[in-house]
Amino acid sequence: MSQVATFATSGRSSLTLDHGDEMTVVLVVLKAGFVLKQHPAPAAATVITRGGNIMFSTKTREITLEQGEAVTFTADILHSVKANEDRAFLVIIGGAAHA
Repeated sequence: MSQVATFATSGRSSLTLDHGDEMTVVLVVLKAGFVLKQHPAPAAATVITRGGNIMFSTKTREITLEQGEAVTFTADILHSVKANEDRAFLVIIGGAAHA
């Protein structure tokens, strides 16, 4: 229930679905127009859209990810994510460096 309240007030919510030594899976939900400001990943990661589309941006590229599409990147890549509509996506963070 706290995730719903967070989403309603902040425009974003996340829930760790699985966490282990080698991989962490996080479900992220964003309201339309919400931007996750530029940040690094703690390890190599993959973002997979679960519906609609999001804009994944780095210093040199902008990629629109449609439902079911993915992008993979290394920990040194600063990136931001914008929800073009209310959307959910998975973030899969891998590697022992994250643990």
